[in-house]
Amino acid sequence: MPKTKPGYYAVRKGRKPGIYLTWKEYESQVKGFSDAKYQRFSLKTDAENFINDKKETTNSFCLGNGTKEAKAGIGVFYGDKDLRNLSERLSGEQQTNNRAEIYAVIRAIESCENKKKSLEIFTDSLHVINIIREWIEKWEKNGYMTSNNKPVRNQDLIRKLKKLIDSRIGSVKLTHVHGHQGNYGNEQADKLSKIGSFKDEIIEKDEKLENEISIRSDL
Repeated sequence: MPKTKPGYYAVRKGRKPGIYLTWKEYESQVKGFSDAKYQRFSLKTDAENFINDKKETTNSFCLGNGTKEAKAGIGVFYGDKDLRNLSERLSGEQQTNNRAEIYAVIRAIESCENKKKSLEIFTDSLHVINIIREWIEKWEKNGYMTSNNKPVRNQDLIRKLKKLIDSRIGSVKLTHVHGHQGNYGNEQADKLSKIGSFKDEIIEKDEKLENEISIRSDL
């Protein structure tokens, strides 16, 4: 019998979904159950987020960032072997890490089709967090011009991100995690983003949104 580790055993899909404190209870809910979804967590809040299906971790990677040969990718990690995990190449000619970071959050929101659900997205990008918490309201008032009267960079993606957030009934919370410091979700999202950067180039199409802003997104 496996040694029970302390923590919270979350069953999202099993005989009786819920949070269990012992391995014996946990195992009885998932053993032999087809396509069971379960995971152990150290924190109860993480276990609750897993069951409520609202926890995502995003990351980006850009090989040769700042050069003409740059290749960027994004990763969205829900959990081990979760079919909703994403590994994609950043579309368009502008292959930068900042664009990839923004696009990763965009794809994380788009991957949750139930707009009533509250989302908590974990990212190591303070740049994206500051866009949402500190800067975007000012930019909107100023017509997406900076305090130096210059156009805001990557505003096509920023406008797209804002529109997605506003279109949801449930809240969207961005939570900062430190990159490359042993955070499991962040490390897995990082791996997915690196794989995405080596995928075939995505040609950007000239499209218009309802607000007549041409956009193409990527983190």
